[in-house]
Amino acid sequence: MERNGLGSTEIVMKAETIANLSPTHITQGNLLKLREMIQRAKGSCRESERFSELAEKLEGAIVIQGRLVPRNIITMGSRVRLVDLDTSESLTFVLSYPDRADESMGKVSVLSTLGRAMLGRQVGDEIEWESDEGTRKLSVAKVLHQPESRNRIR
Repeated sequence: MERNGLGSTEIVMKAETIANLSPTHITQGNLLKLREMIQRAKGSCRESERFSELAEKLEGAIVIQGRLVPRNIITMGSRVRLVDLDTSESLTFVLSYPDRADESMGKVSVLSTLGRAMLGRQVGDEIEWESDEGTRKLSVAKVLHQPESRNRIR
């Protein structure tokens, strides 16, 4: 079964899960755009905590040139298939900037807990989170589309 969007489920990343993941990878272009977005929002936004959490994640990220990023890494604009490890439910999301996010279309904001968890992850990584239905474990099954793959060096 495949479901797009988040519905009414609120997703919260567990702190202990973050330590068990591979390092966050990010392209130079994504890093610059996200840092600029964070800088513009500093102090003037009711979502400042989310921006601070994103900034914290970016601090430890491994930066890669866009055209050299492996195809199995989730970058901004990537369309990704995640699989619930308990139910085998397949979920498809696009990691989006906040102004392009639309949960009904499966476009998850990088400021959401799921979006921050997805950023820089790679195929095989697991994300554990709390929903109103309880703890769910997701695996990054496949990066279906990655914008940087169009400009890859061959």
